[in-house]
Amino acid sequence: MLLYATAYLNLFLYLTGTVAHMLLFTAVFMKAKWRSNPGLVLIASLTVCELMSTISFSVAMLETIVSRPLTPTSAYTLGKFINTSWLASSLHISAMAFNRFIGIVFPFSFERLCSPRRTLLTALCIWSFVAIYRVARTGTCCSVAYDRRLLVFRYYVANGSVNYMSYIDQTVTYSTSIISLISYTSIVVKLSFRRNSLLRRKERALCFQFAFGWLSYTLYSASLFITPSFLSPNMEICAVLAVVASVHWTINPYMYFTFNETVQKAALQFLSCQVPCVADRSVDGIVVLMRETKNQRRNVELVARKELKSNSYRAVRV
Repeated sequence: MLLYATAYLNLFLYLTGTVAHMLLFTAVFMKAKWRSNPGLVLIASLTVCELMSTISFSVAMLETIVSRPLTPTSAYTLGKFINTSWLASSLHISAMAFNRFIGIVFPFSFERLCSPRRTLLTALCIWSFVAIYRVARTGTCCSVAYDRRLLVFRYYVANGSVNYMSYIDQTVTYSTSIISLISYTSIVVKLSFRRNSLLRRKERALCFQFAFGWLSYTLYSASLFITPSFLSPNMEICAVLAVVASVHWTINPYMYFTFNETVQKAALQFLSCQVPCVADRSVDGIVVLMRETKNQRRNVELVARKELKSNSYRAVRV
């Protein structure tokens, strides 16, 4: 009974988060200059990947309710669908985290190395590598089935023995989570020494939100894929961690709307039917806030110089 309750809650949270993401980024794409903003394109592609997972979970829930497969090959098809979307999400997140990590290692070029264009290129390079890998091992691809009790997808080889995850999927998933946690923890520590308390609070809140999400996905992945074959996985723990990951996905749009200036302006203008706004080039709100702080300092310096010049001019005239 507990497993069914958590499965329904997990599906509800996942559907809510996906609908919120789609509405938010629809507003952004209609009101922001997203064609010149690869950061928004990257986030949108990640949202589409999660939408694929949501569709698969919905169909699997319908099969659970009616107690039979909707199609003869639905288990295999849905498993491949989930596998592809999960891997795509991991690749995109690892690309963003990798660029953030480089920016922390070389802080003098933070904004340049963490630019969305470099992130997009990194994601394309990783995709190319994985595509070549998939083609090279076509003869040993795994079939997939899922556990109806929790809608948890398990990976099986042709002879029926459990193969929880391929080595490349393990590498992508866990390197994504570990690099993300290190990167955003480093950013939080770095931003703790900033003088502006308001910007520092927003930046730390955004970083903690990302760290919470990656930690929940890491624990959930570990509970599903690291379980040794001689031990039976604890389904209750998997269920709770799945709900934690879904909660993160549900609150993610609110965090984007709160801390990303471009998303906020575009969404408000979409609701009020105003003219399009100019989009920034950041993947999240961290670079935006840093850039805003620099612009504020420059504006203050320019005003001070103008006042100094005007005062000196008046003194000469007198």
